[in-house]
Parts: sequence; structure tokens; C-alpha cells
Amino acid sequence: MRWESAYMGTQVAVVAASQDSYKVLDRHGLTSWQAGGCWILAEALSGLVAGKLHALVRDGLVDHVLLKVGDAYIDADGAYSGTGIVAKHLELEGFSARLISFSNLSATAVEVMQWLIPRPPSAVRQMKRLLQRQGIGERKRR
Repeated sequence: MRWESAYMGTQVAVVAASQDSYKVLDRHGLTSWQAGGCWILAEALSGLVAGKLHALVRDGLVDHVLLKVGDAYIDADGAYSGTGIVAKHLELEGFSARLISFSNLSATAVEVMQWLIPRPPSAVRQMKRLLQRQGIGERKRR
């Protein structure tokens, strides 16, 4: 994994662990990044950096949403390789999942995901601001 991706993952984890980020989750009836907040974070991050949304899918249903930036998959805990994020998911959830790009998800999976995983636009905007405060998405000045 490139150091830039690893560093960004660390910055994202710092923001995700902050009291301010948990206030965003709480305002929208969520309790953690692993219980529905993952899509909010991935969507907010995708508005700041070049990356593609991916999902961990089990039995045709999306279980976790993250952003692929370069060679790393980033979620609230940091940056992982593809095998690393699948292994983490197996350890935390007790079952294996496949890593799939959003563009390859079935229409049914997306529809069910939208019902199961909340993603209020106001929460995405609030998280985006918190990530920006951490310097994520800033362009290098010459």
C-alpha cells in the first residue's frame, strides 16, 4: 500500500473517532460506523478525493461500504489492502464477504442497500466538513 493511502486512512480514522463525528451519527439515529455510518463516511470522502465506492457483499446484500483510493480501501478504521479489509470483516462479523465496486452491484443490491443503510445528505455534508477540517481533500499549493 502506498504511504499516501495509508496516511489518508489514518487521517480518516482520526476524524471518525472524534466526538464531532459521533454527534453526526447520533443526529441521524446511528450508533457507529459499522452500524450504518459506513456509507455516509465513504460518500463524504468520495466528494473530497479521487476514489471509487466499493462494498463488501454477502449473499448478494451489501454489508459494508468503503472508498477505494489508489490501492487502498478506506473506512472509519483506516486504510486496508483488498485482502486486509476482507480479513477484517471476517474477524469482526464472523463471515466472509466479497469486495465489489459499486458499478458492479446489481440493481437489487443497490435498492436493498438504500433501504438498509441510511445515507442522509445532511449527514454526508457534515462529515465532509469534518474531513476537510482534518485537511483531507486539500490540494497541494505550489
